[in-house]
Amino acid sequence: MSETFREALVRELTESLESGEFVEIHRNPESPANFAVGVIQRIETRSVVFQNIDHEGRFEDLPEELMLSKIFLVRRKTLYLRRLRCLFDGQVAERAALQVIDVRRRESRIQALTAAKATGQAVSIWIGGDRIEGLVLEVGTQHFRLREFATEGHEDGIGIYSHKIVERVRAGSFDETACNYLAQNPVPLGLNSRPS
Repeated sequence: MSETFREALVRELTESLESGEFVEIHRNPESPANFAVGVIQRIETRSVVFQNIDHEGRFEDLPEELMLSKIFLVRRKTLYLRRLRCLFDGQVAERAALQVIDVRRRESRIQALTAAKATGQAVSIWIGGDRIEGLVLEVGTQHFRLREFATEGHEDGIGIYSHKIVERVRAGSFDETACNYLAQNPVPLGLNSRPS
């Protein structure tokens, strides 16, 4: 007997719960932008208790209960998970490892990216609504380029996506970039080696 979507969803959520992986849960098929990223705390008969992280990678104080019937897509955040786990060690480690820099001023943005390029530090930066993570290749007065490490997903036939790590070069303009901060990780994350 083939697996139903609900059974597949519960299985996927259970595996993520047991592994401690971060997941991205989409809750409204009419609005793909309506999603949350975080960790699963427990699974009930009709719902899942889910702790979100905000756009700066910090855990929100209160867990949220999501109805299973409202979830239509789950993506595992494999690469994202590895970075956050290295930074935070789950929910327990010191969160001071994430240094948030105000880059609303172009000069601060250029300075932060230039320092990251010089040290080979991995950076995480928001460009518009996209979170871009990788190594800085070039910093100019008007633009920058990152060697981005991202995830690329494919549907497995039951509406749940799996991911592989891909690498690509991403360019950004300081004039067009609507980022509010750039987060630098002072801890080596192994991003200087090519992903397998």
